[in-house]
Amino acid sequence: MSAPNLEEIFIESAEKPTPELLGKLLGILKDHNDIEGEEISNHIDFLFESWADDLDPVKAEFIISLAELAPADTSVFRKNINDSVKKLLPPYINKTGFIRSLGCRDNNVSLPEIVVRYRTMLQLKNGVFTYQPDSHVWGVITNIDEFSGSVAISQLNGTNSFAVPLEVVLSRVKLFHPGPETKKLAPVAKPMRIVAREYQEIAMKNALNGLTDDELKSIASHTLIPEFMPADQFESWWKSEAGSVVAGLGRRPSEARSVHELHMLLEKLEGVEGFSFNSSDAEKLTALFSRVKLSSALKDNLMLIEAVAMLTKYMDKESLSIALEPLKTKVVFWPASADNMNLKDLEVWGKVPVKVMPEFIKACEDIFPQEYFASYATHLPLRCLNLFCEHIDDELLTQAILDSRDCSSDILLWIWKNRKSHSRHLLSMVNIKNVASALGQNNLPAAWGSAQRELKKQLIDKKDFQNHIIDLEDDVTEIVYALQGARFFQPGEQQSLLVKLSRLSDELRNILETGQGRKLMTGGGKQTEEQQQAELPPQPIITSVFSHRAMLKELDEIVKVHIPENREALKVARAHGDFRENAEYDAAKERRNFLSRRRNELEADILNVQPTNFRDIELNDRIVIGCSTVFAYENGKNELFHVVGAWDGKPEQNWLSYKTRLGESVLGKKVGDSFQMPDGRNAVIKEIKPLPADIIEMLADGE
Repeated sequence: MSAPNLEEIFIESAEKPTPELLGKLLGILKDHNDIEGEEISNHIDFLFESWADDLDPVKAEFIISLAELAPADTSVFRKNINDSVKKLLPPYINKTGFIRSLGCRDNNVSLPEIVVRYRTMLQLKNGVFTYQPDSHVWGVITNIDEFSGSVAISQLNGTNSFAVPLEVVLSRVKLFHPGPETKKLAPVAKPMRIVAREYQEIAMKNALNGLTDDELKSIASHTLIPEFMPADQFESWWKSEAGSVVAGLGRRPSEARSVHELHMLLEKLEGVEGFSFNSSDAEKLTALFSRVKLSSALKDNLMLIEAVAMLTKYMDKESLSIALEPLKTKVVFWPASADNMNLKDLEVWGKVPVKVMPEFIKACEDIFPQEYFASYATHLPLRCLNLFCEHIDDELLTQAILDSRDCSSDILLWIWKNRKSHSRHLLSMVNIKNVASALGQNNLPAAWGSAQRELKKQLIDKKDFQNHIIDLEDDVTEIVYALQGARFFQPGEQQSLLVKLSRLSDELRNILETGQGRKLMTGGGKQTEEQQQAELPPQPIITSVFSHRAMLKELDEIVKVHIPENREALKVARAHGDFRENAEYDAAKERRNFLSRRRNELEADILNVQPTNFRDIELNDRIVIGCSTVFAYENGKNELFHVVGAWDGKPEQNWLSYKTRLGESVLGKKVGDSFQMPDGRNAVIKEIKPLPADIIEMLADGE
């Protein structure tokens, strides 16, 4: 569907959100190639704005179904899904303690996972049967406690009772409809009188929160082995009664005319015993992969990966290498060089099903050299690394990390989580310099962002991680240098982290108590010439109380005045008919996009800003935010500048924002230092003094 038609459906849905229209919109979005993109995100924001304060069950159901499609994860979407579950949950579980466990406010819980937890929560009640994959224990729910956030479960055999956190129940425990039939899935007495076909039918019919074939087989094997049958008998029992024989296979997979057909034919092979490929098949597959035009769409890449994974079950290493040779460098996720990869090209790794990974990783290992394999690993998201890196030698991986331009949060976190099995050399890669660099990386795809958040949590909150960081440094001042000017801290986090680290290191505590630490963080102390000349922007962003209040006022007007006005303008323009020749509609749409962008900018800036009144600025011998300075030029002329906050600049009055090119170039310089103006003139810092009282009063106006 073309973009104008999609936009029209969004507008119609905003005005008349009928179940039929919302269902149609949902169907279109399911097939959209870029549901996480900015265009769709803006449409969704517009829809939510239109529905503000008017959420009904129909809209709430749509929002929850939309979250299942994994759109862009924003604070606005999380607020709306939180409101939606409150609207739809029955009274007995519509309570704060229960809603918190859904993870609507937890960025580590994805939008689709929130929906899974919500749908599971709807099935919770006393008497429901449970199976815990982690412990392989069957039980029955006896109580759901809002205050403790836990579910009381008694084992079916009556031997034990225990409490399970509600969050665990919602995310991992399998639920089944209570009744005598379901009890057959967890027999307690011998002999067992159930065949595999009946076992499968009962499980699938009574599962309350979804059950895949692999999950069902795992439940059966862990329940029945060895109490009711030996492990060597289970497979034959399972297959003999499963009724899954593939009849009339038809064309061989090697005769496929497209990747889609290859995938379909390989799926038919599942469960067929004795099938294998020959040399002729390998040649035909080589020809297929040579001639097909491969799409860069995520869903097509996923299908290709699944097909390659299935091929590994039927082909030896040599045949597989021959068959897949044309794909090397032809698909975006296998670039010619593993250095300097674009994470956008690797996004498919964030979606590859876990059950497919082992076979696909084996295929990668079979067709690429170990050096490529090791370098490739340094770019992957954390979810893939355990399976991927078990095939790589520690020394090769260490060298690949050293050779990489940027050390990712994912690879550092993977090393840390598996530290007991790694060499000391590889573990030394998790140092403060690499951690700070990884946390400073911006605009990461969603699959990589979660590891960055977790790594930051390790640094700020976990004592064992902090001890490791300290122990690696011979000179703890290196820790301060690494954190100097770090952009990933929220207000107060940097100071809080230094306090925590000082409790673990007497040397660091002595530095901070004597004031040397403060010098280091503000540009003083012993540094190299390169460090002295480096950009030292303070964190968080500093601006005046006056400018901060002005931005709050602008944001308030956008939300309460301009966006509602624009919504009405869109309705009026739409009533004029044909969008293609509707200038009024185009203007209103451009205005909507501008307001959305500006609102996002303001919200992001205000979240990271620290307002100040500039009344207590302490001057040393260097230029800081909140001082005045005199520049002396080569022609003998002097010029007075006032260095102010990020949003306080007034070029016509020589109020110099420290975030401008000139402001950043002089920040931290001392009297006598020379520099070059943006216009090419050479200048020297002649004087540094406090801001005039009248400027301070103007900047502080707003308290």
